[in-house]
Amino acid sequence: MLKIPLKDTIAIAYFKDRLARTLEDERPKLILFGSKARGDFKPGSDIDILIVLKRTTPEKRRLISDVATDIFLKQQVDISPHIYSSNEYKKLRSLETPFMLSVKQDGITI
Repeated sequence: MLKIPLKDTIAIAYFKDRLARTLEDERPKLILFGSKARGDFKPGSDIDILIVLKRTTPEKRRLISDVATDIFLKQQVDISPHIYSSNEYKKLRSLETPFMLSVKQDGITI
């Protein structure tokens, strides 16, 4: 079971809901990874979320960044979105980079 502060849980749920409404045609896949997923976070740790879209565009990236910024300004919770298209994500998954190993090992689909 995920053990993160309630404030973070609320921010993640809000982020997920806003993306679902903003990018409804995309049905984005969200994966929590990093220290929050592992449970070894420290006060002030950001929330790393991998976002997989059918296609990425500068506009979609800006919208996602705007949602994360809005949450930070209103709730003081730092969400760090890592945005990839489904093709980019497939290529990344085939690599054994520390980043992808972390996502594969610790990632939690939200």
